[in-house]
Amino acid sequence: MKYSVDCLIPVPGSAHCATKLVDLLLLIEKRVGSPPSSVVKHRAHIQSLLAQAKILENHARRRKEEASRARKRERRRILERRSKRLYSRAEILREEAAQALKTSQSFDTLRHHNPRRAILIRGDAGFGSIENSTLLIELGYNFLLKGYSPHTARVLAQGVAESQWIRFNPVVSVAELGIIKLPGCPYPVRVVLGRTKTAKSQVFQYFHLVTTVPERLKDAIEVVKFYNARQTIEAFIKTGKNVLNLKHFRVRNFHGIQFTLVLGLLAHNFMNWARREIFAGTPLARMGIREFVQQAMRVPARVKPLEMDMPITLFPETSVYAQALIRATEKKSTVQMLLPFSN
Repeated sequence: MKYSVDCLIPVPGSAHCATKLVDLLLLIEKRVGSPPSSVVKHRAHIQSLLAQAKILENHARRRKEEASRARKRERRRILERRSKRLYSRAEILREEAAQALKTSQSFDTLRHHNPRRAILIRGDAGFGSIENSTLLIELGYNFLLKGYSPHTARVLAQGVAESQWIRFNPVVSVAELGIIKLPGCPYPVRVVLGRTKTAKSQVFQYFHLVTTVPERLKDAIEVVKFYNARQTIEAFIKTGKNVLNLKHFRVRNFHGIQFTLVLGLLAHNFMNWARREIFAGTPLARMGIREFVQQAMRVPARVKPLEMDMPITLFPETSVYAQALIRATEKKSTVQMLLPFSN
């Protein structure tokens, strides 16, 4: 069974989403399963960090010995500062190795009994750092990420001939770079380069997608299409913030926030159902939640009482939403629930 998982996880406002990738992967493996590969590469990365730390510590020790033999005070101070910097860098590497070992043990514990799944991680530029790409490769994941640095994309574009660019749409072109090694990444990965140019700006803007999906399965055009499918998720996030007003919580504790989010999701699902139910059979059944809330639900109307019959609801003739509502209602029932429009 195959799974495509988008990087979508709530984090505190003080934490960058890229720092939560390990938490996201652990959550995926708890609920879905684990990729076929083990964490052998990740453990090799830990050994590499420890080896680098040992080299730095040896350099620091030699600088300290040189400082003890130095005759001039200024020379002694310079060597002591260099020794301290080397020790600090070695300590940082050992802390990274300790954290990586803890992460590796967490994944080992999960994967001991987990079912094996074909999982593909799809994430935006917030997750597209070299460190995250390296981590995903070492943990055995397939992925499609947008590169974090536009500068890297611009540098890559310098070596692309004009004939290599393929038109994706009127403003976007893509180029297949194949499997290459990006600066800072110890493993080769496939890179698809993109450039955009709008009517207002005559300067190209570049982006790059990093993926393990082979070209025989998806060419450059299909890779970009697959990445762009994340737009539905981005639209859902914006809808939650701007339409359902989920950007300023009135509670601070975890369970209060959880309850607020559940209510927001229920409201979203109800409005989604209501939109399709009310405007079924009309083009407006496909309108977005934002339009439904801000336009369709705000159509003015008034009730006209009758002496011998039920009151009638009068809508403005110029409202396309009222017209669609009348047509949809008339299709569902032979009884005229809403009577003709009024000015």
